[in-house]
Amino acid sequence: MKCKPFSLFLLILFASSAVSAQEAAAIQASLPSTSDIQLKNSLDEDCQRIIRVASPSADTYTSRRADSINFGSEISMRLRGVPEKKSMISHLNFEIGKINRDEVLRCILKVYTVSKQNETKLSVFGIDQPIDENLTSWENQPTAEHLIATKNLGDHPYVEFDVTEFASQRLDVGNINFCLRTDSKKAVEISSRESGLGSELIIDQCNLEMVTYASAKSAKKGEKYGMNVLPCNQDGKFTIELLGVPSGGFGDLMIMNERGSVLRQLPLAIREGAILMHTIDYGELLPGQYWAVFRKGRVMVRDQFRLQPSLNPNKMLEIASEDKISESGLK
Repeated sequence: MKCKPFSLFLLILFASSAVSAQEAAAIQASLPSTSDIQLKNSLDEDCQRIIRVASPSADTYTSRRADSINFGSEISMRLRGVPEKKSMISHLNFEIGKINRDEVLRCILKVYTVSKQNETKLSVFGIDQPIDENLTSWENQPTAEHLIATKNLGDHPYVEFDVTEFASQRLDVGNINFCLRTDSKKAVEISSRESGLGSELIIDQCNLEMVTYASAKSAKKGEKYGMNVLPCNQDGKFTIELLGVPSGGFGDLMIMNERGSVLRQLPLAIREGAILMHTIDYGELLPGQYWAVFRKGRVMVRDQFRLQPSLNPNKMLEIASEDKISESGLK
């Protein structure tokens, strides 16, 4: 049975083994805070903390028993370790553009799961070749070459892996690829990008000079909080830039048409940082004018954007960037 994307998010957090608000707060408190990380000696302590949250450019899983079948369109990905003849492996690709590795403090891979098997181990590997979401199968999948970390699945609705060492070696290339394996005798399910709550590559960055569109526009208007919808170098995606949003837990992102009808609704996990940047899939949006509205607690910010056909032959649609330059005052 397939769930609607946002319904899968609710299933992950509030189903039979769901966490209460108090438990969610305890989970958040138990995680290492980015504020506890010692900044590199080469970085000024007054630098601007930027959290980039990248969604997968492709994800799928492969099955030994169905070795020629591709599962790239499924809303969840599956893992299994034993018996070997029933093994399943999940793959993730991230395109992040080129980032100066000297500015990066930490990289975290966050995987959302609906499976609750406390003793089950989940391992993440770095891979050198990307997968094709529509073609990769067990027969042609890349080899899992670099073991990064192994963790117990636990009771949390997600698992986080520190992938800084592997990812930092590929920041200047712009493509970072992973696969996930398990030792479980039962199938483990993790949400795919088609669910609306896919895995995330979180890049904690310290930038000395960067002035963002949201910060420039908010300063111009004298506002404490800000939001901007910006172009993304990946086809089918745009960037949501948030300024000053309270950290911790989730907020709701809604994409509306000019009549106020909600076309897409997505949960965004909010980490600690002066500027947050989330890459978002267009989904089934067509060219036209839209509003993006983000709400978390008492904070609500919004931004209007125009989606237009792209002049780039590698893209179908893109955000009209000239509108953003005019609004923010940046040249």
